[in-house]
Amino acid sequence: MLWDLLDEHAQALAAGDREKQAQVQALAQDLPEALALMDVAEHVHRAYQPVLPSPKFRKRLGKELRRAVRRRLWWREKVPRAVRSYWLWGAVASLLSVAGGVGYYLVRRSQAA
Repeated sequence: MLWDLLDEHAQALAAGDREKQAQVQALAQDLPEALALMDVAEHVHRAYQPVLPSPKFRKRLGKELRRAVRRRLWWREKVPRAVRSYWLWGAVASLLSVAGGVGYYLVRRSQAA
C-alpha cells in the first residue's frame, strides 16, 4: 500500500497533476511515514527541476558533433585500414629501431678501426 501511494505520488509529481497529488495525500492520511516521504519528494522535485540547454549551446554542440563525424568519416575513407592498424605501426617502429641499432654499430665499428 505504501509503495503504491508513493508511486502514484511520484507519477503525479512528474506529470504536474496537483489534483492527483492531493488525492494521494488524502489517501495517505493514516500513514505518517508516507506523508513524510511525499513531503521530501516534493521538496526534491522543486529543488531539482530539469534544465534545458540554451539554443546557442545546442547549436554549437550540433556543429561540433557534425565536424567530428566528418573527420572520422574522412579518416576511414582516405586512410586504408591497414595503415590504421597498430600492428603495422608497431612493426614499422621495430624495423626502424633495428635499422638504427645496426647503423649505430657500423658507425662505431668504423670509428674504432
